[in-house]
Amino acid sequence: RILRGLNPGSPKYCGLEILSGTHLPEDWRGDLLTNDFRANRVCRFKVTDSGSSYQAKLMPDVIRTKHVAFRPIDIKMGPDGAIYIADWYNPIIQHGEVDFRDERRDHAHGRIWRITAEGRELSPRVDPSDLSIMELLDLLTYPEDWIRLHAKLELKTRNSDKVESGVSRWVQRQLPSDAQYTHNRLEALWAMRAVDRLPIGLIYELCRSPDPRARAAALRVVAENTTRIPLSFKLLSAAVTDDHPRVRLEA
Repeated sequence: RILRGLNPGSPKYCGLEILSGTHLPEDWRGDLLTNDFRANRVCRFKVTDSGSSYQAKLMPDVIRTKHVAFRPIDIKMGPDGAIYIADWYNPIIQHGEVDFRDERRDHAHGRIWRITAEGRELSPRVDPSDLSIMELLDLLTYPEDWIRLHAKLELKTRNSDKVESGVSRWVQRQLPSDAQYTHNRLEALWAMRAVDRLPIGLIYELCRSPDPRARAAALRVVAENTTRIPLSFKLLSAAVTDDHPRVRLEA
């Protein structure tokens, strides 16, 4: 069997970003942006769950132009919640069918485009390097992927024992009534993994979570650390018959 791409029959894409944060409209969050550099456009896909995997629906283009030098090759969200696009800016896409001495080849120029949502506040700017371990852990509750990622990257530079102790205290502060309770505990697990620690009790708890996404994520950690986690094969064996197909897939 052949597994088709996101948009069968269309050209190759270049670069990828998953949208998050409060600056963008809620309908855009969780969508994928990628670049069709050959057709001079930036594409958006809406992703939904489909069994153990996902389905992607092509939405209206974010950018489309007839300007042949517009060659978007990478796309990322910035710390301000805006979308940044690296535009290689070249009418030729460097395949061998065009002479390498062709005068149309532009060796000197490039552009970066910044896209914001009109009339909406930008995301808060945060410098993780100035924060304490507990302040960094509080950033893991933010809806912006960039902030959470860089909080964990900063935690990697700190003393592992202090990070482990801080995460343990931070987890105990989380309230089950919080809508983000499971998400925050999963982020705590990722923070521990950033410093190569395995919070066994938290892993066991997440493997029993009512949220199948949390169960699947915790089981991936178990599968990658079977020799370091007691009862790992018991956890995996039980998950093989889980009600949710993504949990079974991870097991």
